[in-house]
Amino acid sequence: MVRAGTPLGDVDGVFNAVAADTGAAGQFFFEGRGAGEAPTAGAVIADLVDIARGNIGPVFGIPEQSLVPLSPAPRGSASSAFYLRFQVLDVPGVLAEIAGHLAKWRVSIESMIQRGRAPGEAVAIVMITHETTHAAVECALKTIAASDKIVAPPCVIPMEAG
Repeated sequence: MVRAGTPLGDVDGVFNAVAADTGAAGQFFFEGRGAGEAPTAGAVIADLVDIARGNIGPVFGIPEQSLVPLSPAPRGSASSAFYLRFQVLDVPGVLAEIAGHLAKWRVSIESMIQRGRAPGEAVAIVMITHETTHAAVECALKTIAASDKIVAPPCVIPMEAG
């Protein structure tokens, strides 16, 4: 998920985009046509012309033998904001219980929505968190899911910066 109103969130139509955070050099944003009849046909024709001319290089621009394996980052170390949705019993204290578990793992809530329900049905609580680690969210959700007030596994979706 990306936030609406951001460059990445506003990409539309036949356009594709890539956002890259390079650390010290800052963020870069690339957008261009990536789908549709004319852009796709143009890319296919360019590839055929390259093949006909013998301009065939390594797939990623680097010979395979020069690639080195990388170690993955520790599981859970990446961070982002998260969309969280809980199906809960509509009883006093359930929101406080969820918020308490999130706070224990230092997961801060940016916004929250709880809508009404039909009698006897569970109610949905939807939250957007501030940026935090995947590990913190996983730990918090594990304790929240064990509650007898939670009627379905929590839904979690990382949100990309935009």
